[in-house]
Amino acid sequence: GEDVLWVVDGGDAGTLALLDAMHRATPVVVPSKHQQADLVLPGVTGLHAPPVGHQVSPMDDGAQLLSDLARVLGDAEWRRGMGAAAQRHVHRV
Repeated sequence: GEDVLWVVDGGDAGTLALLDAMHRATPVVVPSKHQQADLVLPGVTGLHAPPVGHQVSPMDDGAQLLSDLARVLGDAEWRRGMGAAAQRHVHRV
């Protein structure tokens, strides 16, 4: 896939969207406190983001998240590799 899915919904709809995206080889960005965050291997199958409503600052993981987002959006090869890893991973769980 050439897309990235950012999951914000922590309910069943967010979980279904996350699983569907991974099945379709799409890397996902999910809040670290999402009920299914353990399905996402940071830097391998997608990214973990601070929880919704969390104030991101350079003193915490905000700078790393911005760097990772810029890379996943700008580096098609890394994005495709992440999507392929997501697809393999979701089929194993």
